[in-house]
Amino acid sequence: MSKGTPFDLGEDEDIPDLYELLDVPRAATDEELRKAYRKRALRTHPDKWAHLDPNSEEAKARTLEFQQLGYAYSILKDPKRRTIYDKTGRVDDILDVVEEGKDWDAYFRELWSGVVDASTIEQFAKTYKGSDEEKADILSAYNIHKGDIDLIFTEVLLVEVDDEPRFVEVIEAAIKEKSIKRTKAYTRTKKTAAKRKRKADEEATEAEALRKELGLDDQLRKIKRDQKKKASGKRKHESEDGSDDDAFKALVRQRTSSRMDAIIANIEEKYTSQQPSKKKGKKSRSAKQPAATAFAEPSEEEFQALQAKMFGKT
Repeated sequence: MSKGTPFDLGEDEDIPDLYELLDVPRAATDEELRKAYRKRALRTHPDKWAHLDPNSEEAKARTLEFQQLGYAYSILKDPKRRTIYDKTGRVDDILDVVEEGKDWDAYFRELWSGVVDASTIEQFAKTYKGSDEEKADILSAYNIHKGDIDLIFTEVLLVEVDDEPRFVEVIEAAIKEKSIKRTKAYTRTKKTAAKRKRKADEEATEAEALRKELGLDDQLRKIKRDQKKKASGKRKHESEDGSDDDAFKALVRQRTSSRMDAIIANIEEKYTSQQPSKKKGKKSRSAKQPAATAFAEPSEEEFQALQAKMFGKT
């Protein structure tokens, strides 16, 4: 456990350079920091890996990566903390000076749901999809994964199977311009578009079955009734589709809030029962134990599958 925090970021010497974590220059502006954090938080947010066994090594590594990313941003966005870090290059020095009495409850609410939630993802998607930024990300992923479309889909933000024709158009244009080269992996995986579409359709069918099994239709109807009471006289002719979508978003917010309470309670319980010693000297730590806790509720994986269907999250 890193001193001053209720989670383990690794030993101080093991924590990567904070600027490298966010992939920004040391002279990055506040806006550049914010944009870099938003993109990487979208890519590493726990919701994206909800299908993993929380006790698996991959899930633990993803959790640590997300925690380090959020902590890097929380330091660099604060002028006082950033100045100390720039001078010392150490995290502990910052914790000693500014972390005493930190409101970790507020910190985790911001980290897990303030910057990245259903609403902010939707807003970001409107400006990101089809933008020059997305095009650059597609071509960067192409180079990283040598043209493998399946792997490109795991790299680019907010990908849906229906995006594939647009991705291929971007890639083909770049090949024509000779900014990238056609690869064997690209040629091979381009032919498996039908397989990806079939898999997405199967997942959609499973999500619909889960929706009924989990009784979400009843919850949605209740939320819709409550919404209609509040909106009485404002929108008398709201479409049924729009109402369903708004109701589901409300349900997602309820579940997110409930999950956040569980996460924070879990962290606080762990922290209060494992308060680090205030004695000075080298910190003790169990042999490189990865940082992770099973935060998910028993039915969270099922709910995330349904959320992925409704909001196109991957």
